[in-house]
Amino acid sequence: MALYVDITKKLGNFTLNVKIATGSKSTALFGVSGSGKSITLKCIAGILKPDSGRIILNDRILFDSDKKINIPPQERNIGYLPQNFALFPDMNVSENIICGLQKHNRKERKSLCNDLLNRFDLYEIAHLYPHQISGGQQQRVALTRALATEPELLLFDEPFSSLDSLLKQQLGLDLLIMLKKFDGEILFVSHDKDEVCKLCESVCVIENGTNTNVKPLDAVLDCPKTISEALLAGIDNIGKISDSNLSEFGFIVDTEKSPNAKYVAIKSDSIKTDGSDCSIVFETVIVDIIRDSNKHYIICKANDKSKHLLVFTNDLNHCINEKITLSIDSKDIYYLK
Repeated sequence: MALYVDITKKLGNFTLNVKIATGSKSTALFGVSGSGKSITLKCIAGILKPDSGRIILNDRILFDSDKKINIPPQERNIGYLPQNFALFPDMNVSENIICGLQKHNRKERKSLCNDLLNRFDLYEIAHLYPHQISGGQQQRVALTRALATEPELLLFDEPFSSLDSLLKQQLGLDLLIMLKKFDGEILFVSHDKDEVCKLCESVCVIENGTNTNVKPLDAVLDCPKTISEALLAGIDNIGKISDSNLSEFGFIVDTEKSPNAKYVAIKSDSIKTDGSDCSIVFETVIVDIIRDSNKHYIICKANDKSKHLLVFTNDLNHCINEKITLSIDSKDIYYLK
């Protein structure tokens, strides 16, 4: 067990109460904005002091409220990359990287810096300042500086949040290649499911300041248990269950399979429009038709009070206001807490 976190932290009306134990090389802290992901990272890095609890990295206590231990950030041997990369604006690329080599003597710093510049394809911009290079290059410099400290743990706080989608895609591949050369553990904060699926082996979902257990990514994608896990799994349709077992989509659900469930979730491609014999069959009306990247979707509604249902279909002959029968196999319904 490399990282153990069990802390509480109150900030205004928000209370963080998380318990995380990691085991894989790369773990995602996944959740919507404001769920507590970044606060958790800052507490681990030592930027914020928790109100109570413990933080242990590789059997070394970084924080313990009972024992009055709070190791300073610079002594935690943790690399932290905030959203804005936090490069020193009055230092060029080489000088920024050398800041991560302070435990070496001056001669070693220069040699190691040159090695890092070559290793991460930064040699040609070594003389430039942060405002003279692109966002992608800034990110690479920030990561190189963090790796220069030879940390036991790398913390990423939504490193792609300020980048456009095309650059984000390319940098995701660059980052993946760079991190394969890192021997320590990685904690990656994100609310982007594509980033998580590309970069992480396991995931810990945070909602309203509390978290689920760390799980293998595949387990969450195959069988989500919460709304955030369903969003990570790319499930399009999530609706509440009423006291009478009626879903917001207009069909009755079998809550015996999950008596404490509050929501149902259905993937758009699990809903059939061909009259298949399934456990759930109900009438709807098509209210809209959309095409997305050569895919064909219809948006259906069972009645005026029901929620819209997104349905993937290969049938291009549907039309708006058409009455259509939908069917869903019970095995394709996820029950969420």
